Amino acid sequence: MFATEIQPKRSRHRHQLPLARQEQRIFQRQQLIPQRENMLWQINDGYLRTITLTEAGEIHTLGIWGPGDIVGISLNRNYPHQMEPLSTVKATSIRDDSIFAGQWLIAYLEQTEALLNIQYESLVKNRLLLFLKWLSDRFGHSVEPGLSTGIRLTHQEIGESINTTRVTVTRVLGKLQEEGYLTWFNRYCVLKNLK
Repeated sequence: MFATEIQPKRSRHRHQLPLARQEQRIFQRQQLIPQRENMLWQINDGYLRTITLTEAGEIHTLGIWGPGDIVGISLNRNYPHQMEPLSTVKATSIRDDSIFAGQWLIAYLEQTEALLNIQYESLVKNRLLLFLKWLSDRFGHSVEPGLSTGIRLTHQEIGESINTTRVTVTRVLGKLQEEGYLTWFNRYCVLKNLK
């Protein structure tokens, strides 16, 4: 999987780009998105995550990105660094030498910092709730039982995002559902009674 080459509630840093477009592409789930220096991708539709591989061979999620977000190797110097679609992704390549580069970097850093702060929570239950709340705030929308996360992730992908195992995610999700914190609606996780 790892190559060695290099909505409703939305972030306030979405950009409508007045730049010349270079290339529009569609990527399927888990198809790695190509990266080149001086090129970024603006996500038009779908979701992806940026990931890196530790020396021990573990995958760490660096960020989760959706429509309007700008991603690319120029914004992240982790190596190896990959962009992996979590759904079908439509994206447009753009040059990163524009006057907007500083704005993109700030938006990128804000989202990466938010995810990093979640990973420092010591209790897995709290870390998982914070992560689901973050997803809901960033990508979700209101549904009858509560607030949908707006994105479907496997238990493995969740574990890689909050630094725990797939088995632990499955167990804790079950406990949270029993305790009434969440439910499932059309295969999306829905948070209930969270402020």
